[in-house]
Amino acid sequence: MMNKVILENDISKILQDQNIDWNMLEGSVLLITGANGFIASYLIRTIQKLNATFFKRKSRIIGIVRNLTKYKENNIFLDDPNITLIEHDVSVSLIDIHFEHVDYILHAASPASSVHFSIDPIATIKANVLGTLNLLEFSNRFKVKKFLYFSSGEVYGEIKIDDICADEEFVGRVNCTDIRSCYAESKRMSENICFSWSYQYGVPTNIIRIGYTYGPGLPLDDDRVIVKFTKNVIESKDIELATEGSASRSFCYITDMTRAIFTV
Repeated sequence: MMNKVILENDISKILQDQNIDWNMLEGSVLLITGANGFIASYLIRTIQKLNATFFKRKSRIIGIVRNLTKYKENNIFLDDPNITLIEHDVSVSLIDIHFEHVDYILHAASPASSVHFSIDPIATIKANVLGTLNLLEFSNRFKVKKFLYFSSGEVYGEIKIDDICADEEFVGRVNCTDIRSCYAESKRMSENICFSWSYQYGVPTNIIRIGYTYGPGLPLDDDRVIVKFTKNVIESKDIELATEGSASRSFCYITDMTRAIFTV
């Protein structure tokens, strides 16, 4: 169970961002894939708070999840009349799902832990590539105001110390024969799919390359470093380093990531 005080403080900080035109979202319909994910849950909580305190015309959320039973066990959004949950695999066409109208699509459905990459690389590829294709076809049909694809800093691949401040023009170095590259390569392909649909059909696409994001809601079985350290603290165990500890990487707290997403 997440700490309610921390959650409320986080959402308040997000809504205090004066650079975001929250009015743009009033009365809109947002389709969010991967709605049971860590980042997506903060997006939904933000919209909930806006509906409760700011919007006169309520915004609606259509959340697509792969496992509705698991979502019901772990989520607090079930009694909200402005949220509709649909159990669906985005790698399968959405043609049989009927919607009246959609304004914004936020495609966040994808495994994000390296454990999943090695266990089920094909599902990782399908969620990114086929899921993106299906959702862009859907976006074109509904003439959405914006399609936002959740990509990853993994698209840069191996970054040497001289490239540590790589900009968006940095093409990266990814070994396509490494099984872990199923994630990076499918994200790279999905980015090109977004550009292609924008170029050929005029779909208003944007891409955000997400770095490691942490905060309340990350599962304790996550294999990434902050969660491992946190779990050690919770269990009163020593923090053990598997390396010399000299590696550098970016970390972003969930409130900053949520503000960035809504800014885009």
